[in-house]
Amino acid sequence: MRTAFSIVWVVLLFCGSPAKAQEQSVAATRIPTCGNLPNDQKWISWGQYGLKFKVPKRGVKILGGDPDVDYVKFVIKPADHDTALVLWFGPYALSPEPKQEQLKSSAEFTQTKVVNSDGTAIGLDTRGKNHDNTTWRRFAAWLEGAVYENASASDAALFDKVIESACVVPHPSR
Repeated sequence: MRTAFSIVWVVLLFCGSPAKAQEQSVAATRIPTCGNLPNDQKWISWGQYGLKFKVPKRGVKILGGDPDVDYVKFVIKPADHDTALVLWFGPYALSPEPKQEQLKSSAEFTQTKVVNSDGTAIGLDTRGKNHDNTTWRRFAAWLEGAVYENASASDAALFDKVIESACVVPHPSR
């Protein structure tokens, strides 16, 4: 089952989404190696290695973080709103493709490849605008990542800052 899912994911990654022709070609999103962490932020991840995000220590609520069998989910909310950014970690925690219904019901969307430091495609970054001017985003790298839906401009700015802080701590060579 996992092998079949991985094959389908690779085909979708390189062949693209069959959704309406509102996609725009944009340069790939590159995931860097993690560096230093500012004092006013904290790392959110599952474990010492792999994908990590920087989240502000103040002005947000961080919920979740309790592992299930094969994933862990964190929910990041602005201190004064209920809109949420959900961070997913685990070997098959997050499909890189948004649901077709979300793409079809969007006023517009863009989709770019996510690549690692050597340029290898490792996921997709899809973001869109709803007809009510709220926005959504699905960022997936190595089948982990971040999702938000129906965010106001101010909430989306906060969530995008967290998503764009994504980095990786490589596993040590064996």
